[in-house]
Amino acid sequence: MTSTTESPALRSLGFIADPKVMMPLASIVGSVLVGLVLIALTGAHLSEALGAFFDGAFGSPYAISASVNRAVVFTAIGLGFIFANQANLLKVRVGTNEVISSLLLSFIGVWLLYWSVQSVELLRQPMTNTATLPETLEIPDSTQLLSIGDSGPLNIGLVIVMVLAVLVQLSLKRSVFGVRLRAIGLNELASRRAGIPYNRFVILAMAVSGAFAGLAGTIMLQGDQYVLKDGFTSGYGFDGLVVGLLARGSAFGVVAGALFFGFLRSGGLNMEMVAHVPSAVVVVMQGVLIVAIAASGFAGNKAPTP
Repeated sequence: MTSTTESPALRSLGFIADPKVMMPLASIVGSVLVGLVLIALTGAHLSEALGAFFDGAFGSPYAISASVNRAVVFTAIGLGFIFANQANLLKVRVGTNEVISSLLLSFIGVWLLYWSVQSVELLRQPMTNTATLPETLEIPDSTQLLSIGDSGPLNIGLVIVMVLAVLVQLSLKRSVFGVRLRAIGLNELASRRAGIPYNRFVILAMAVSGAFAGLAGTIMLQGDQYVLKDGFTSGYGFDGLVVGLLARGSAFGVVAGALFFGFLRSGGLNMEMVAHVPSAVVVVMQGVLIVAIAASGFAGNKAPTP
């Protein structure tokens, strides 16, 4: 009789062959290859550019802590995305696509922030001369997040998002609430017929998503920048959105994707300063990732031919 017990090696290969794991990995590899081609097209020496990238991402304790610090913010945003992406207020009322409406509403928030930090009557620091920057005063030391180590900007925000990642994963995979929320995201009509209160779950998911996004901004301000200014996010929100897409509904996938993007950001900045390779290469790689993820989703949803 043939034994049906699989070896650990075969089980690990089966895990990698899972489309939920294979497609994100393939997307990352594809984006990295495109990045290498773009670096070569700029005329820079590939070894010099890669050396500068890895030095900026991993070359010192400060570089590593800065990369992980960025990953902390991406993780908080990505967790909010996968939580709300199962379903979403305008969609409940009028059927508007939740991703598009959220992105458009974010521009309102951006310009309200810009108005606040530009106006002395609101948040802008007192103007002592024309060179005073449009930003708030630095927050008190007592409100700043505790640092982890003395070699960089890493702070306890890392601990906070790790705990949240575990809680989100358990909530989505092991609780009745999570099962119902996933059911809504997978099939709205079937979930309604099963008696799941669709509107309530969608609104709650959006509220939790907003809370995670607010937490990400709080960690940035209280753990790294200490002042509120226009453009303080540096586009992190859109990076976190890609992290959420790349994770394919897994909180632990969010953490892994956030680390990838954190080191990608740090390495790209250093590569531009040292090897004079435009940091736009990183943006192009992110675009390739989005296209690859969208293509994999289309391929996965395509009905098999009889």
